[in-house]
Parts: sequence; C-alpha cells; structure tokens
Amino acid sequence: MTGALLAVAPAGAAPTTDVTPSTKPSNDDTASHFRNGKNYLESGLLDPAIKEFAKVLAVVPGDADALYYMGLAKLGKNEDMEAKNYLAKSVLIDGSNPAAREQLGLVSLKLDDKDRAVKERDALADMMKKCGSSCDSKLTTAFSSLDSAIKSGGKGGKTSALMMEHGRDGDVVYKQAVAEINEAHYDKAIALLKDSAKQIGPHPDILNYLGYANRKLGNYDTAIRYYREALAINPDHLGANEYLGELYAEIGDIDRARVQLATLDRLCAFGCAEHEDLAKQIKTASAR
Repeated sequence: MTGALLAVAPAGAAPTTDVTPSTKPSNDDTASHFRNGKNYLESGLLDPAIKEFAKVLAVVPGDADALYYMGLAKLGKNEDMEAKNYLAKSVLIDGSNPAAREQLGLVSLKLDDKDRAVKERDALADMMKKCGSSCDSKLTTAFSSLDSAIKSGGKGGKTSALMMEHGRDGDVVYKQAVAEINEAHYDKAIALLKDSAKQIGPHPDILNYLGYANRKLGNYDTAIRYYREALAINPDHLGANEYLGELYAEIGDIDRARVQLATLDRLCAFGCAEHEDLAKQIKTASAR
C-alpha cells in the first residue's frame, strides 16, 4: 500500500472516496489473508483457514474479527479450549459482536463453565436493553440461543455458516463511514467502519479512520490502539503517522508527536500535507 490516506482534514475539508480499501493498491496482504480465511472457513476448510487467520494475528494480534473467526475454526476442529481462549480475547477487545458472545457462552457450557456462559448471556441482555425495539436480529437471535442452552443445560460450540458475518459490500459501507466522519457523526462512523472491516479485513485505512473517529470522541487509548494496528500493517502509512502524532500533541506528549513528525520527514522527502499539518499541530501545542 502506498500509505496515502483518504484523508479527513482536521479543518473539516470533505475527504474523497474515489478509492476504497479493497481497490486501493497495496503492498500488504493482511486484509487478503483475512478474506481468504473467511472463504476457507465458509467452505469447511479449517486448517487453511487457521493458517490464514494466524497470518493476520501475527501482524495485528488484537483484531477482534480475526480472533472470532479463529475461534470458530478451532470449534470446528473440536479444539474447544483454544476456541474459548480466542473468543474470549475477541470479546475482551470488542464486546459489540453478539455472535462472539454467543459462541463464547456456548463453548463455555460445553467446557462446564456455566458461570462464563451466564456472564455472556447477561452481557447480551444488557445490549438488548440499550437498543430496545431497534435491536438487530443478530443480537436477539444470539441471546435466545444462549439463553435456551443455559436453561436446558445444553452443550454448544459447533461451527456453522450461519455464524459467519455477511453484510453489505465493505467498500460501500466504508464510503458511508467517510461521509459520516465528514459530518462529525463519529459514533455512526465507528459502527460503519467496524462493519466494513468485517468484510474487507484489517486494512490500514479503515483502522486509521477508527483511530480518528475515536480520537474525536476523546477515546484516546482506543484511538492509539487503532493507529498502532494500522502502522503495524503499514509503517509508512502517512495518515496514521500524522494522526497518531496529532493525538500525542493533543494530550501534551510533544516528544512522541515529534517522533511521528520525524517519521513523516523521512517518508516525505519532498514534503507532504501530512507533515505540514502535524508540524502546525505540534507548534500550536508547544505554545500552550
């Protein structure tokens, strides 16, 4: 990947969406490995799926979707304890996926860990309280499945194509997310970006936007995590380097902001907007 971001300008200029993650030239195969893993998993080819998701997790070990699918693949091989560990990590990083909570609860029942199953059932119930009558059917189905299993003392943890995340075209959802960011609708953008990532995989542009939107909401730790994941995939990503530097400047960590500026200085031999914008942010923050 070239590293250029479909930039959301801090001043509010509208980003362009002519190029989308799956059509953008890339030198990194992390998102491709993710999509390959999903395809193998849907086809019941568990060992190749595990190999593909392992490649993803070697680069971004905190990718909740890859952890979830790795858990499903392990369930398919009846490696239940490993499956439980992967699913637990997925839920810990991003608890918004009801299917991950459902499968974690079901495999916990299978391993005679009823307390964990009840914990996941209760978490799903809390999610339903928050969304009320507007709950997605995936959430209500996940709750009903796990609740019934707990009440009947049933055993769960079996993979099915129904557990796979199928949604709208990832590029289309990505464009919608960019539009929401441009309107400063950051919560909506985050939800759309996560949906896009479920289809496309952990792409630096998507991760960078997740960092940007979280940063705008003041979720600095989460934003840093997303920026670092984007840079783990592509260390030369101009937008992620800039925005991570801007975050550091915002929280008063000027030294780290200057490290990101030095990186951009190396990457932009003939100058670039990302370097100029970060330099201005650092200058402003240093004058406070």
